[in-house]
Amino acid sequence: AEALYEVSQAVTSTLELKPVLGLITEQAARLLNFDSAQVLLQQEDDSFASLGVYGAHGVVGRGISSLTPISQEPWQRGEPRVVHWPLSDEHSGETDRMALMLPMRYGTTVSGVLVLTNADGRADCGQDDLILGQGLADQAAVAIANAQLLVRTRETAMLEERTRLARDIH
Repeated sequence: AEALYEVSQAVTSTLELKPVLGLITEQAARLLNFDSAQVLLQQEDDSFASLGVYGAHGVVGRGISSLTPISQEPWQRGEPRVVHWPLSDEHSGETDRMALMLPMRYGTTVSGVLVLTNADGRADCGQDDLILGQGLADQAAVAIANAQLLVRTRETAMLEERTRLARDIH
């Protein structure tokens, strides 16, 4: 509860996305006993952009280009799940590990995913952990939506000002 409160305070008190997502990934990894966490935002071309990382980011980060596991129906329905996460780390000798994937839900849409991994390859968690993790993933979705709305609002204001100046000049 304290972690969700702290994250909620961060989401409502700042417009800076990076520190909020940093806090969310840190809290998710620490509270759910994972080594690393990463926020991935789905782009218009169905690729994913990494927006926030905590821990051993190389563990999570190397598989971003091949995220076919999260484009399937359960993720699109907003269900958390454990998947095989591909690795391309020639030093570890491993080819994949398990990852907990928590969809970032905002309204009726899923905008991305919070991915949690452990160096030992396990992704064990109980129902209470899933509920907490999903709450943190949803807070990440709210923070991202707020940042996107802020950008759109600034662009609209700038366009309106340009239109007003053009009208005044003519």
